[in-house]
Amino acid sequence: MAQRPRLASELRRLRPPSAQSSPEPALLATARSVLTGQLSVSSRLLRRIIDSLAEGVVVADAEGRFVLFNPAAGKILSLGFMDVPLTEWNSVYGCFKPDMVSPFPPEELPLARSLRGEAVDDCEIFIRRNGRPAGGWISVSSRPISDGDGRTLGGVVTFRDITDQKHQLERQQLLSKIVEDTADAVLVTDSAGNIEYVNAAFEQMTGFTRAEVLGKNPSLLASGQHSSGFYKDLWEALLRGEVFRDTITDRRKNGELYLSSQTITPLKSPGGAVSHLVSIARDVTERRKMTALEHSLQLARQVQQRLFPTRPPQVPGLDAWGVSIPAHATGGDYFDFLSLPGGSLGLVIGDVSGHGFDSAILMAQTRALVRAAARREPGPARILADPARILAEVNALLAPDLGENRFVSMIAVGVDPQTRAIRWANAGHVPGYVIDRAGRVKTELGSTGMVLGLFPDAEFGVEHGPALERGDLLVLFTDGVTEAEAPDGTMFGAEWALDVVRAHAHRSSADILEALCDAVRGFAENRPQQDDVTAIVCRILDVEEPAPRTG
Repeated sequence: MAQRPRLASELRRLRPPSAQSSPEPALLATARSVLTGQLSVSSRLLRRIIDSLAEGVVVADAEGRFVLFNPAAGKILSLGFMDVPLTEWNSVYGCFKPDMVSPFPPEELPLARSLRGEAVDDCEIFIRRNGRPAGGWISVSSRPISDGDGRTLGGVVTFRDITDQKHQLERQQLLSKIVEDTADAVLVTDSAGNIEYVNAAFEQMTGFTRAEVLGKNPSLLASGQHSSGFYKDLWEALLRGEVFRDTITDRRKNGELYLSSQTITPLKSPGGAVSHLVSIARDVTERRKMTALEHSLQLARQVQQRLFPTRPPQVPGLDAWGVSIPAHATGGDYFDFLSLPGGSLGLVIGDVSGHGFDSAILMAQTRALVRAAARREPGPARILADPARILAEVNALLAPDLGENRFVSMIAVGVDPQTRAIRWANAGHVPGYVIDRAGRVKTELGSTGMVLGLFPDAEFGVEHGPALERGDLLVLFTDGVTEAEAPDGTMFGAEWALDVVRAHAHRSSADILEALCDAVRGFAENRPQQDDVTAIVCRILDVEEPAPRTG
């Protein structure tokens, strides 16, 4: 029982009168005693206390030889006392600078600096020999040890393992950077709805600066498009701990409305009460507009596709079909089959200048005009239809309505299935071709006038070709076929298109067209289509011969 008061007395005597120095004077006194070899009872007591500390303590003499190395130092460094000179401290104990690559120069280590009379506080050192595969961190402080005359007897260093704190700080910094740099707007409020944090994306999306919103309520974004009951239900659900996910309409600082896709998550305190609300929002206004536009274009495409023939013309002795593949949702190419007066079959193919929705509208207008003109064919019932008159009527009606640099190229062909006579008019369109059974070009259906829509009084000539024979192929296409480009800029060309037709001449018109479209896509190596691809093929059969099935 007598030892306890004595121990307490020794501790009181060793306690510093004030906290004006670091490490504590008692530790320095003990280190001095160790260095001088004059260990008193109190110094031995402090030595035992030092050995029980969780922090590492190392004392070196004036020559840099270790004279005290407590157990915590060995545990933190994963290497205990080593009788090595100062020049080897960094290599033996694996000391690196904060970049974790550069070895810490021995003379710059805190203990070495204290041997020169310097005091060092909170120096961070990366250690590779601390038992961690990726290394670890220590925070080091050191002080010189002097005798009564001011001579440096050695140095004492204390350090602690800060690896976990370092990693936690790095994670916090990473999370902070992620939140700050994310493209989504982040807003954090307390449980009362007062804004405590917004990131840069919030400022960009809403137009409000942080200074303008901190401490305010998110209601400053309210658009007036939602009822008060909506916000009341939302708030109550959040305070119950429920996550909110929906798209709402908010208002920017400049008054502009926008659609905000939001996820609001309640954060709970250890006691279970909601402490904060975290909102992550994304402006989806443009995406919604694009979705609506794509939907509209899809509907427009469906409408436009209905303007094309839905089945082959049922004409004895002829197997005719066409195809049109727009480069965009809608296109400006046009093909049609017409029942002309006198029993002729009309084949029409055209190309409206430009691409897209406005060209599709002009194409629909052109189709209506062509069909109306074809029904007004004058003369006796058996007179062969005049394609030139059809083009002239369409041109006269189109020209006043077309804007500058808008026009339509078109070729119209009339075929009499009884006599197999053929006549055509070509308004500035790429030529059509008649190929015989041997694959030779029998007739080229070249231009007989200018494109439609430039001059209302333009005239168009009509040409007659030799009578068609069994096995002949009539081929019409737009420049989307002939001007399709390979990656090196080479154009597909009319001759290559005709070679594809020749290679599949024994098949149905629909199969020939499928092979032609596949060849165009393959030639372009499936790169995005640059122009509408449209073509018509008409095979000449015996009058009693049925049109072959596809495939």
